[in-house]
Amino acid sequence: MAENTRVLVVGTTPDYILWIQQVAPDRAVFVTDQALRETAAEPPPPDEVLYDPDDEDGLRDAIRRLLRDRRFTLNGLVCYDCDSMELAALLARDFNLPFPSIEAIRTCRNKEAQKQAWRQDGVPCPSSEVIRLSGAGPIPRSRMAPPVVVKPVKGSGSELVFLCQATGDRDRALERIGLGIQNRQGGHRSGAGGAETSLALEEAYCAGEEFSCDFLIDQGQVAVIRVARKIKSPAFPFGTILGYELSPGTYREIATPAFIALLKRAAEALGIQRSICMVDFVMGDQGPCFLELSPRPGGDCLPTLIQQSVGLDIRKFALDFAAGRATPCPDPEQFKPLVGLRLLINRPGELTGWDVRAVETDARVQGIEIKRQIGHHVRVPPEDYDSWLLGHLYFKPHSRTSLQAQCEGFLNRMSIVLD
Repeated sequence: MAENTRVLVVGTTPDYILWIQQVAPDRAVFVTDQALRETAAEPPPPDEVLYDPDDEDGLRDAIRRLLRDRRFTLNGLVCYDCDSMELAALLARDFNLPFPSIEAIRTCRNKEAQKQAWRQDGVPCPSSEVIRLSGAGPIPRSRMAPPVVVKPVKGSGSELVFLCQATGDRDRALERIGLGIQNRQGGHRSGAGGAETSLALEEAYCAGEEFSCDFLIDQGQVAVIRVARKIKSPAFPFGTILGYELSPGTYREIATPAFIALLKRAAEALGIQRSICMVDFVMGDQGPCFLELSPRPGGDCLPTLIQQSVGLDIRKFALDFAAGRATPCPDPEQFKPLVGLRLLINRPGELTGWDVRAVETDARVQGIEIKRQIGHHVRVPPEDYDSWLLGHLYFKPHSRTSLQAQCEGFLNRMSIVLD
């Protein structure tokens, strides 16, 4: 990359910014929500533009001033955060940078519009129906046979998602979704805005094992970056991911030529021509059932998990892809079996201490990341889906014990103190 060229990184959290600065210095100009920077413990990068979400014109002017003053040119754009994608698409249009269009992003961010596009193009996905949560009249009765899943039309994929086995379950879940949407409106992670904030989605339940996949699409060609098996537990709310597993066997099981052809169709049906994408899907008796696709790489513990398993830094990989650099995907046989466990605190309170000594000496453990501080206030779903995450633990799984049991075993051996 030429010395004066940069990739515009839009809406990234301060911890990602620090990571990028460490592994790829002098590669990016960062566009950061000023509210996040004000509360960040991490130091700011030298080339950062802070913005007010209500002042897009001021943001554009600030980016132009920085580029002029620093004599930078832009040759790409990256967005790692779903809630910042619409802003990223608008900036990509204004600065003539390759990125999915604003229309494609809005389709991806609307769960029903996404499924309509898929159904029109023959991409397997659940049947669904939109339900209006506000306005005159009662909530309409379901026309679907249980079990069904209900969720907001917009917002983060795992938030306010409920499995309903009966009509009463559905009605109670819709009430909780309506209340949850009201509480989140105006917040950084709400994804709220417009008439869609009063809408929920009811969809048929897809039975089977759930997976997540990162892939890239470019000029009609698709390549799989990684496939992760999702680990769940009935001890946590429906939709909660306890951990992710990477292994060569999982990759071989899923990433067949037929599946790769479906990835291409799923992305192109949404108007995506060139992007790194993440897709969530269920493998059932009839094959894959696609749940949600976002034009960004997977987050949470997945970047560290991928790096430890196969040596690929997906955040830097995304920078290279945006800038047009050659970006070969990992050899699937090089993935080392590894699990990323989300250290969830399943009760509310103020965090006053923790003890991980009982698990950190386990021979399977490859690393532990703690992201909270003493005094952190823990809230649990459906009130909050972020604060109950203490950090992550990475371990080599035993083949003779179920992944769920191994994850639960680590959680049960940890000591978490709450007031």
